[in-house]
Amino acid sequence: MRDPEHPSQCSGPPISDADWSGPALAAQVLHAATFAASRHAGQAGKGRPPRPYINHLLEVAELVATAGGGDDPALLSAALLHDVIEKAGVTAAALRAAFGDDVTRLVEELTDDPRLSDDEQKQAQIDHAPTLTRRAKLIKLADKTSNLRAQATEPPAHWPPARRAAHLVWARAVARGCRGVSPALDQAFDAAAAAFEVGAGWPGPAGGTASPDPSAAADASPGAALRSGAIGFVPRQQP
Repeated sequence: MRDPEHPSQCSGPPISDADWSGPALAAQVLHAATFAASRHAGQAGKGRPPRPYINHLLEVAELVATAGGGDDPALLSAALLHDVIEKAGVTAAALRAAFGDDVTRLVEELTDDPRLSDDEQKQAQIDHAPTLTRRAKLIKLADKTSNLRAQATEPPAHWPPARRAAHLVWARAVARGCRGVSPALDQAFDAAAAAFEVGAGWPGPAGGTASPDPSAAADASPGAALRSGAIGFVPRQQP
């Protein structure tokens, strides 16, 4: 497989969308995993202690495959590559040359606009989730599930409880727009969110108490909360 950004690693012509068939399928997905691992080398996933970012990408692909995408190599490849433009600096043109239009379109669909602030990107994810294609929704929901799993028992050290609450509110808001494409993924996300609450020490549904409301904390002292970093992103209320 030709690697347009590392010519010394080239071993053939770029694949076309028509090549996703036959015995080469496993090789194509393996190439996507290798490509992702090399581009994200040195990066760490969410959680503590930090683990290689490829661990997160492999889990996302596994969740997608378990949800019924195991016979769609373009979907599995995009699951592995969904952050290479946003977090690894790979251009869409380079990705298209190596993996074709179908994979690249999916990755672009899942890439945040770098011109937006962090909070604007988070709100955009909520707003755009319902409009994503079915395959992009599978990857997005798997991504959020994997992140919550990692943070359930190993949250970032600098996140106070209210920041964790805000993150969970946001993740659930994004996931809400992706629901319905896979009952298995819906259940996996709900389980991860419940584990996140337990890990934070919040009583679960059985205790009759929901996780802390970040907007309520912000209302109590918005300036102090924001300055201290106690409150992260709070989603805009939907009409």
